[in-house]
Amino acid sequence: MLQIPHNIEIEQATLACMLIDKELAQEANLLKEDDFYNKTHRFIFNGIKSLLGKKKQVDYILLHEELGQQVNIDDLAYLHKTYPITSSFRQYIKQLRELSDKRKLLSLTDEIRNKILSGEDNTVNFAEREVFKIRENTIDSDFVLPKDLIMDVVEDIEKRYESNEISGLSTSFNDLDKMTDGLQNKDFIVIAGRPSMGKTALALNIGQNAAIKGKKVGIFSLEMSKDQLIKRMLLSESMISDLDIRGKNMSDKKWSKLTNSAGTLYKANIHICD
Repeated sequence: MLQIPHNIEIEQATLACMLIDKELAQEANLLKEDDFYNKTHRFIFNGIKSLLGKKKQVDYILLHEELGQQVNIDDLAYLHKTYPITSSFRQYIKQLRELSDKRKLLSLTDEIRNKILSGEDNTVNFAEREVFKIRENTIDSDFVLPKDLIMDVVEDIEKRYESNEISGLSTSFNDLDKMTDGLQNKDFIVIAGRPSMGKTALALNIGQNAAIKGKKVGIFSLEMSKDQLIKRMLLSESMISDLDIRGKNMSDKKWSKLTNSAGTLYKANIHICD
């Protein structure tokens, strides 16, 4: 018989933590009702959130009054006898979310199967969208305290200060590298400007410069085709104007530069998706 992923003990420990530690109760927003498999535990969790919403103290007596007949007093009494490790509260939450995601995936699998068997179109798009929704709500990391990171950050600052090299990926634009110390891991960088100001050209320049230096680069375009993108990179690398080509103004020297640049881009590790 199929065993639905769940862990009653972890659910009990999580709720007990919220009932014995008011600071942990404030973190109830990290969970949702369907993260609890047990129906009674769902009622208790909703009761805790209701008390929090009313700015009331979260304890067993007030919770029982809030829930009324929804939950047996014995269930709350059992939680009262639970002695969870409050320092493991975040780990409890993480496990509950992982189990909840597995249940959602199982349910989604059945829904996808039914859609395929019924001959519905766009099943793949539906599956991708729903899996993304599940993944989007997943908690990936815990909170940290300054003491957990401060020494590593100071050490990183010292290394950067003592080094003559930029710490990030060079854009090959010296002034920009000086201001940014290069492109850093985990950065999300937006190039903004009015139309026809050179945003795409700058982004392509940075990408192809990095690729020519041996980095792997991915380019996604909603605006230009892959052929247009390659052409722009080729003309930029060879320093040849598109007007020279359209105006039939290509000398042997320019053709040579174009050919050499084509050879350089040929070996660049650039992946384009338009």
